[in-house]
Amino acid sequence: MVTDAQLGHIGRLFGVLGVTDRDKRLEYTSAAVGRVVDSSKALTRREASKLIDLLEHDCELRETRQEAS
Repeated sequence: MVTDAQLGHIGRLFGVLGVTDRDKRLEYTSAAVGRVVDSSKALTRREASKLIDLLEHDCELRETRQEAS
């Protein structure tokens, strides 16, 4: 199962992206891992790692776009 550290990191990354709505977070998470997720606590460690990688990538893209503006 997902670790507390992973959950905390996921929450921080969503915060950086400005995604505060729970339903939007779960929608993003479900799309990222390829299955319906009703709670981030239901993620496996592998799924959480994949989600973190995608969120970090999106954060980097956001930062790059802000620097270009």
